[in-house]
Amino acid sequence: MATRAVPKDKVLYNSSTAENIGVMLQCQICSDFLNNNRECRKCGSMFCFDCLDKWMKEAGCSCCPKCGLDAKELPVGFEAFLFNNFVNRVVNNLEVTCPNNDNGCCEKTIKRCNYWDHVEKECKGRRLKCENCVYGCKFEGNGLQMEKHKAEQCLFEREEIKQLMKRSQIDSEGLVSMNKQLVAENQQSKQNIEVMLRQIDSLNSELAKEKEINLQYQQKLQTMMNQPPPNVVPVSILPPPPPYSVGEFQYNPMPMPSQPLVMPPVQQVITRKFRFYGKTVWTKFQGKGTNSEVPGWEVLIDVDDNPTGDNVRGSNKNSGVQIEKKYSGFIRDGILDITVEWTDGRRAKYYSNNILLAHGSPIKLTFEIVSTGKQGGTTGDCGYNQGLIEQLQ
Repeated sequence: MATRAVPKDKVLYNSSTAENIGVMLQCQICSDFLNNNRECRKCGSMFCFDCLDKWMKEAGCSCCPKCGLDAKELPVGFEAFLFNNFVNRVVNNLEVTCPNNDNGCCEKTIKRCNYWDHVEKECKGRRLKCENCVYGCKFEGNGLQMEKHKAEQCLFEREEIKQLMKRSQIDSEGLVSMNKQLVAENQQSKQNIEVMLRQIDSLNSELAKEKEINLQYQQKLQTMMNQPPPNVVPVSILPPPPPYSVGEFQYNPMPMPSQPLVMPPVQQVITRKFRFYGKTVWTKFQGKGTNSEVPGWEVLIDVDDNPTGDNVRGSNKNSGVQIEKKYSGFIRDGILDITVEWTDGRRAKYYSNNILLAHGSPIKLTFEIVSTGKQGGTTGDCGYNQGLIEQLQ
């Protein structure tokens, strides 16, 4: 049967009607006017979307709070809660009052959908701080009072003050940029210092190991030197003197040996000439830790194959310097112990316990200044020489 319309002039528009319509536009959970509404497909109850979502999460189900319709039981493609566009338009067009009506707001009523834009951005009665508060202005007031303040009272709105603040802002921006650059450079310097400190620690550790090895070698060498030489029984190869008689010379020659006398062969000592060349690296100079590198290191020495005692000698002058260096010591069984004496009185010690005396071999010698001369320097300064070996003959 068709539904018949009630005549328009018979509908009563009174407070009771408005109240009933207002109740229909309220959420069944929070009792406030609907916001982003959802209508139950079965019972038609209306809810705010956020209220319905919160209720379902707390209840642990997807049912309607009023009729119990479960969204999971509906066929695929059917939603249990629908958005009602008509109700949304009605709610958004409700008239509301501005909270700043008593503070100078010119709008007596506004639409509900425009409420927050009006209150936060447009209302002349809202409480504001002067835009120049960052420069020190303390004024606060509503929109109308703010317009008057900026037009007549605020010192920072004067043209000469604006120009001064503009120049100050440019200067401050330059200082901020310079400060950022200085901070970046300071950070980079800290990183460089940390790298150098780690390198110094590594060099000090390596130097300590070399000193320990050299100390062990010196102790071993001292022990060898303190051992007594082997007992050697002298053997005479000359015949005894002839016999003499009293009052008369008698010559009694020695009989010839049955076998010819064989002299032991004389062992020939072989001498080779070497040149060490490369660079000098100071790890301690003038009594202070460093890592300075000096090129042009050169040593010229003669080395023989004598199995005992010193077997190194030689001398040379540095290029452009009229000071001669003399070398003495030994190189044997991979161990090097050489003393260097300058003509100005300086003395230094070279050490190595893994030298390979061959043409083209790399070489690294640890040195330490044991006495100073006319050229200055500090006893205890040390470092290492690194380079190659060249056999000259």
